[in-house]
Amino acid sequence: MAFAPSLAVRAPQRVSLTTLLRTITARAGFIPGWPRWKRRLRQIPAGTRGGRVRCPPRRFSAGWAQEQQRQQPIDKCLTDVSATTALPRWVCCDSSGVQDVLYMQQALHMAREAFDCGEVPVGAVLVAVSEGGVATVLAAARNGVEGRHDATAHAEMECIRSACAQLGNWRLNRRGSAAADAVPWRTILYSTLEPCAMCLSALQLARVTELVYGARDMRLGAVESYMRLLQHAPPHPFHKLERVRGGVLAAESAALLRGFFRQRRRASIAEMDI
Repeated sequence: MAFAPSLAVRAPQRVSLTTLLRTITARAGFIPGWPRWKRRLRQIPAGTRGGRVRCPPRRFSAGWAQEQQRQQPIDKCLTDVSATTALPRWVCCDSSGVQDVLYMQQALHMAREAFDCGEVPVGAVLVAVSEGGVATVLAAARNGVEGRHDATAHAEMECIRSACAQLGNWRLNRRGSAAADAVPWRTILYSTLEPCAMCLSALQLARVTELVYGARDMRLGAVESYMRLLQHAPPHPFHKLERVRGGVLAAESAALLRGFFRQRRRASIAEMDI
C-alpha cells in the first residue's frame, strides 16, 4: 500500500536577532561589542571549529595587576616595603639599624623643607664612613624640580652633585682629588623614596657603596617596584652597590608624600570650583 507524500510545510523556527548575532560572532571568532581595531584574534590549528578563537582578556595578562596599580594616583602607589613579603634577594629589610634611622630622619627633615617650598617631599643625605667607623655627613639635599625648572634636580642627584663639588672628585668611594692621595671609604646614600632609574644609575656612576631608602615608588622605583634595574640590567663594569636596604621609616615617608598630593588635589578642586 503506497502512501502519498506529506505536503505539509514545516513552520520556520523563530530566532531572535540577539541569538543570531551571537551565533555569527561566535563562529567568526569576534568578541561582540568590541570595535574592529580591538578584535584581537589568534589563529588555531586547522580543523578547529570557527578557525579562530578569542584572545584572553587583558585582565588575565601577567602585568595587569602592576599596570592597574601604576594607573592609580601617586599617593596610592606608595607602600611600606617592610610590610611586604616578596622582596628581591638583594634588598635587606631589617629595621634594627639605629644609625640608618638617625640619618633617615635627617633625610625626612629635608623632605619637609621641600614640602614647605611646594616641591614633592623627597630628601636625601649622603654619609661617608671611614675605615675606623667614623661617619661624616657629606651632603644633604631635597627635591628641587619645580623651583629650578630642572627635571634632573631630584634629591639624590642634588646630593651627589653637592658631595662631588665638596670633595673635588666625582668618585665618592674615595677621599681626595688626586689618585695617589685618595683614601678609600664607604659612602651611603639615604633617600626617603625609592630612587628612579636616573638616580640609581647616577649612584653607580658616582661609586656610591650602599643605598638605603624608605617608601617604595610603584610608578618610577627602579630597585624593586616599577622595574628591577639591579637584577635585569647588565652589571656595572667598574662598580656595583654592595648593599641595598629598603623600608627604613617607610611609613613616615609615605605619609608625608600622601599629605602633599592630597593637599595639591584639594587646591586644584578649589580652583575648578572658582
